[in-house]
Amino acid sequence: MPDNPVSTGTTVSVWHEGERKLQTFAGTRERLEQRGHVVIRDHMPDQHREFFAERNQMFLSTLDASGQPWATVIEGEVGFVTSPTPRRLSIAAMLPLDDPAAEGIRDGAPIGAIGLEFATRRRNRVNGIMSMSQGGQGFTIDVVQSFGNCPQYIQTRKFAGARRSPSDGHPPVRSPGLTDAAMAVIRAADTFFIASRSATPGTARSEGLDMSHRGGRPGFVVVSSPTTLAFPDYRGNTFFNTFGNLQLDPRCGLLFIDFATGTTVQLAGRGRVVFDPDFCSQWPGAERAVIVEIDQSVCTEQRSEFSWEFLAYAPQLE
Repeated sequence: MPDNPVSTGTTVSVWHEGERKLQTFAGTRERLEQRGHVVIRDHMPDQHREFFAERNQMFLSTLDASGQPWATVIEGEVGFVTSPTPRRLSIAAMLPLDDPAAEGIRDGAPIGAIGLEFATRRRNRVNGIMSMSQGGQGFTIDVVQSFGNCPQYIQTRKFAGARRSPSDGHPPVRSPGLTDAAMAVIRAADTFFIASRSATPGTARSEGLDMSHRGGRPGFVVVSSPTTLAFPDYRGNTFFNTFGNLQLDPRCGLLFIDFATGTTVQLAGRGRVVFDPDFCSQWPGAERAVIVEIDQSVCTEQRSEFSWEFLAYAPQLE
């Protein structure tokens, strides 16, 4: 999440130290400094507000009591997300209590969110601060930053309906590493989500959270052991929101979803950005990669209420 603003002479940068470092390395620093205040807003444009209101899923990042980011999905019928003002997003749902990300849903806590429309490959993101709704039936996000993302690496899917009722889910299986079931979901995945945080001591906005999407053909996430996996990074918008965050704080959370069965795998770990060409060569076209050391995994059968039918890979993967 771009935060911890610093003066660049005549303006205040929306990019934090980690992002600026990688933007400089990629040769896009000057261009993005000029564009930053245009692409990163402090409010949601009307098209984003309407977009979020049409979603039946939102992908969230929260922090547990130790400061570890977790990635998760929250679901409801279309209309459970509304935007009463350009600076507020309301979500009329709560996470299951056994979701490791549920601990982070509380008054005054930071949150990152992304909405994704699989059919059109659109995605929009917000980051902000939570307030609990009266009666505990939901929460609002006071938006600090809002921005859209390009459609790259998003696989198209068609909504196939509700697969079960929320009460039919299974209890999560927690493990210090990956179980066989979790590894099977990850190795078959063409999509996952990653939660990361920026944390620069001494700044007023040191608890910024971000939620991001990653996509590739099945197998693009390489599981090398029950406690280690790696994934590539291809050319994109060069904002380096996630990778910049990892430069400041390696803690991250990953979410994998089996879109047919609803099984989810949530991981808590520490990510390290790798630039070694030999290591990255296992993914043709990759410019960087991330190695994640896994501290905890949570595998939940039938966690997601909805089913999605796969249609096609993103054009970049053809």
